Amino acid sequence: MPLPLIPLAIGSLAAAAFAANKARESKKVMSAQTAAERMVIYDTALNTCKDSAKLRTLALAFEKAGQKPEATMLRKRADLMDAPKELKQARRESLAKGLASTNKAGVLNLANAYEEIVATAAAAKLRAHAETLDVSKGE
Repeated sequence: MPLPLIPLAIGSLAAAAFAANKARESKKVMSAQTAAERMVIYDTALNTCKDSAKLRTLALAFEKAGQKPEATMLRKRADLMDAPKELKQARRESLAKGLASTNKAGVLNLANAYEEIVATAAAAKLRAHAETLDVSKGE
């Protein structure tokens, strides 16, 4: 009687392995995409998404796919959106001062600070302004 149980046991082990493999594949949705597709998703989310909860969900997906730097940036962007009003106002004021400044090094340092908090549009404006400034001038 043990002989018929052997093929049944082998079959059930194979079915369990197949099911486990399918479960692993379903978790790797982000990693199954090409790097170019992931970068499009990432750039679009950073530049257009206004929902911090969606950014955090996407950050989790990027992290599960092994894209930790992108996940970190998406979380920073969500943190930027969730910042208190007072902090947002202070950042707007510093941006205005930076855009009015003639100190190229100072403007570039401020752009780097904005880049660090993933305020990419503000950083781009500051960098564009810095390009118009002469290095020999400064406040």
